[in-house]
Amino acid sequence: MLRRSLFLLILGALSGGFHFQVNDGVNFAPRQIFSTTAHSLVLMLERNRPLEVYPGSVTPISQQELQVVTNDSIDVAKKHTVEFTVTVPPKHGRLLRHMPDNSTQNISRFTQSMVNSGVILYDQNKPDSAGWLAADTFSFTVSSPPASLPPTTFTILISYQANNRHNHHDTRLSNNAGAVVSEGGRVTIDQSKLDASNLLEKVPKPLQKSHQVVYRVISLPQHGALSIQGRNLTRDQPDFSQITLNKSGIAYIHDDSETTSDSFTFQAWVAPLDASLSLSPSHFLTVMETFNITVTPVNDQPPLLRNRSPSMKVVVGERVVLGPESLQVEDHDTPPEELHYLVISEPNNGYLTLGERPEPVTSFTQYDVNRGRLHFIQQGEPSTGVFYFNVTDGHHRPLYKLFSLEVIKPSVSIVNNTGLSLVQGRTAVILTTDQLAAQTNSRTEANITYTVTAHPRHGRIAINDQEVMTFFHEDLQYGRVVYHMTDLSESEDSFQISVSASAPGVEYGNVSAQTVRVVVRPLIYLREPVRVPSGIAVKLGKSMMDASELARISRVNPVFEVLSPPKHGKLVKETLSDNDGPLPKNKSVLVTSRGHAPATPLNDSFVFMLKAGNVQPAKGELHFTILPHHQMRHGLPSSKKADGVRSEHKMTRLPTRNKTTTAGGIGGAGKGAPTSGRAEVDLHPHILTPKNHNKTHHRQRLHHRTANHKRGGSHGSRSGSDVDEPMWRRGSPAQTRPPSEPEHGPAKPPDTRPVHVEVLPRPASDPLLIILPLLACLFLIVILVVLILVFRHRKEKQARMRLLQELAALHLPTEGSPYLGRPEQSVAVPSVVVTPLGAASCPASPRVPEGPRRRSLAPGMTFWGPFDAEATSSDENMRGCESNERERVFGRNSLPLISVEFKTSRRSKSPTPMLKDDQYWV
Repeated sequence: MLRRSLFLLILGALSGGFHFQVNDGVNFAPRQIFSTTAHSLVLMLERNRPLEVYPGSVTPISQQELQVVTNDSIDVAKKHTVEFTVTVPPKHGRLLRHMPDNSTQNISRFTQSMVNSGVILYDQNKPDSAGWLAADTFSFTVSSPPASLPPTTFTILISYQANNRHNHHDTRLSNNAGAVVSEGGRVTIDQSKLDASNLLEKVPKPLQKSHQVVYRVISLPQHGALSIQGRNLTRDQPDFSQITLNKSGIAYIHDDSETTSDSFTFQAWVAPLDASLSLSPSHFLTVMETFNITVTPVNDQPPLLRNRSPSMKVVVGERVVLGPESLQVEDHDTPPEELHYLVISEPNNGYLTLGERPEPVTSFTQYDVNRGRLHFIQQGEPSTGVFYFNVTDGHHRPLYKLFSLEVIKPSVSIVNNTGLSLVQGRTAVILTTDQLAAQTNSRTEANITYTVTAHPRHGRIAINDQEVMTFFHEDLQYGRVVYHMTDLSESEDSFQISVSASAPGVEYGNVSAQTVRVVVRPLIYLREPVRVPSGIAVKLGKSMMDASELARISRVNPVFEVLSPPKHGKLVKETLSDNDGPLPKNKSVLVTSRGHAPATPLNDSFVFMLKAGNVQPAKGELHFTILPHHQMRHGLPSSKKADGVRSEHKMTRLPTRNKTTTAGGIGGAGKGAPTSGRAEVDLHPHILTPKNHNKTHHRQRLHHRTANHKRGGSHGSRSGSDVDEPMWRRGSPAQTRPPSEPEHGPAKPPDTRPVHVEVLPRPASDPLLIILPLLACLFLIVILVVLILVFRHRKEKQARMRLLQELAALHLPTEGSPYLGRPEQSVAVPSVVVTPLGAASCPASPRVPEGPRRRSLAPGMTFWGPFDAEATSSDENMRGCESNERERVFGRNSLPLISVEFKTSRRSKSPTPMLKDDQYWV
């Protein structure tokens, strides 16, 4: 004990003790009681101060900025390792660890001992994004099992004012002591907690009275608010002054969250008192720091039981764990190790224990429940029992509840029996827990045994190729059990098993007469979903049913036998004749009901048996949906769009190479017995439409043309092609090939039985096929008319421009010339002789030679001769006479020469005279 080598390890309750007695080998001291009281481990964030760094520098984070301690002051074993986990990394830098070989590596986890050693570094590797002043942060959580701290933020101040020789933990202000506030409370931050008056000393003394210290919050607190006389500080209004701190201070109000710390970052600088001057910070007088706020937790919430009716089922004689899924109490104010349970009334069908200790316990904590240390051992009566308990956090009233323990008998049951699925063409399949599985209701392991009570009739159960009668659950888990089918003439099989379980001292009983079915799955591709139009025959092609793989492995042509026909239609065989070939060729066609078209889609299907040579037969089912014709027009699958088929259905007695397959449908079709037949499928399904609305029996004319289907009368014909590769698409070239003989076996005798295929009315054509071409033609006609009008307009404009150019280039005769020139002879217009007017023509208005003279060259065009000031007085008298002269001798007027000294011109305001029937413009 003097060497401090004796330790006490406390497990279970926080309080306890032990008896001891001291002796020296001869004498014995009285017995004593040594009492112990354990306290829960608590983590405390002792320091979280901002780190100041230069832009682009690498700065260590020391314990002066970040330190977390525990309440275990005598941790002699040094077991408590405080670990930091970074949840949100810094944005303007990264966290590094300095390694012993002088290298660095990125980290997201570190311990307090690493911080104390100075190996945790902050690398400010983005100096361009920092600017002159910037702040960076990273969030972290702290844990030291079983204690932990909620997420906390560490602040890094990036500034060119940072000084490596400066003690970062000391403030550069007169006072920045921080504040302490209770959870959900408020505290006043005044001059005693925050004072930056020392910044005024950097201002000359004569100017200090006219200046003040101004604060600007650049990072608001996360778990509270700052208020000045009822007005909260926001991002838009983040400023306050030292004068406000000296007078009334600012208030910090906590948001009552379960947090233990908060902070806000601010800038402080000196600014003039005059509000009109700039209040922006000056860099040489600016200080950036963080004000830390410590939140004292308040236990204001009582414990809350998450399980409304806590209960558990226990098998007789079983030991089970009571975990948080059965018993969970939460309290945000109290850690799990301080939530104490007390059993008031013990159960009568067992007892509670902690860990591996065998003795019963009556007290435990939520921490014990969360760690899975609380057990219940069933003992005594195999009936339902309860225990009464309470839980408390030490501050609020205890919460009382009843826990129910239901004791059930051990049993084994089948949880999975989906049966085996054997692919057609294979003879063996592995039996695993995906198809067959059993389990017990006990939490302890038990040996489950499967016993074959009725062997399969067409196969056997084997392990390592040896037929077995029993196998275990481990054999199913590891895939050792195999079913072998020996009789390949059947499509299904079955066997029966019984299941039992065993464990030391426990009887589980057994489960008997469990039938396991074995079904052969057809080796065929069935398209899903299949949509067919109502009242139209649809060809069953390879895109719907493809058994090519089965034909490849069996080397024979697969045969489809219809076992259950469709309810809303029927299966018929279409017989197509070929004049160039010796044998006709048959195709299977699905015809839907001819009754009233369904208002809603109908689901239908038919069941078939697929057979091929020496492989097992297999049952299959093709599901399809019958849609109204108008819905198929808008939503038909792509396979229908590729088939523009128009085929003729007829009754023929030509020999065939296939057996006829008939299937019943509505209207008597469902009464016929199913028969087998060979079905050859095409690459695409086809929809067959008739040529007329009546049932007709006629021959089909085959014309070997490249891409046209010749029509004659009311019946059509199509180009001949091989049935295995039909060209039923309109516009596709037909490729003629001779019919091929069967690959296997001799040719069978021809079947001369008539094959009747019902002809259904063709659905109405789409009106868009008529409207769209008409609209296109109308659009082309409109474009043509517009082009003609534009062309005519341009031609008329060019002709008018040429006429004006010719008139402008015309050389008029001199003033004394009685004639304008040699008149132009025209065949269409008669020549007119123009004579000059004399004075006697208008006695009331004397003719003034210098007056304006008008010459009409063309309709709407008038030229004026020289104008003299002396003639203006008689201008008004001349107008009326001049107008009369024009009407009488319009064609004989002499056009005098337009003088070169022409001064001004104007357009005549009189309207253009109207021409009579025998008059022309010259």
